[in-house]
Amino acid sequence: MTTEGTYPYSAGGVSTWCDALLRNTPDLRWTLLPLMMNPHIEQKFDPPANVRKILGVPLWGIEEPAEFITDIPFAQLYDRKRRTTAADGGSASGWAPAQPSRTARSNASHMARWVMVMW
Repeated sequence: MTTEGTYPYSAGGVSTWCDALLRNTPDLRWTLLPLMMNPHIEQKFDPPANVRKILGVPLWGIEEPAEFITDIPFAQLYDRKRRTTAADGGSASGWAPAQPSRTARSNASHMARWVMVMW
């Protein structure tokens, strides 16, 4: 489930609806991809047991989104980034240094690159 500025970081009608949907579908396993304004927002909801993972997608406040991933070893993230960078026009050696998101590309394209690294 993808949310924008709502569940599980904000209270209100949409968040309440999301929480009800998750709790009333116990046979489904969910991964949450909440778009959030920055990585330092406190959760307002405690998701039910059928939520297997929450992958917060901060739009501002970070340079490298992978720095907030704790369940994947750094070497694996490094290799994924290297392969992703090579696939989208990186250097001939297959590696190009990361560019700061605020100066090198728009937040939207940086988020798309982050999702490619994650999967």
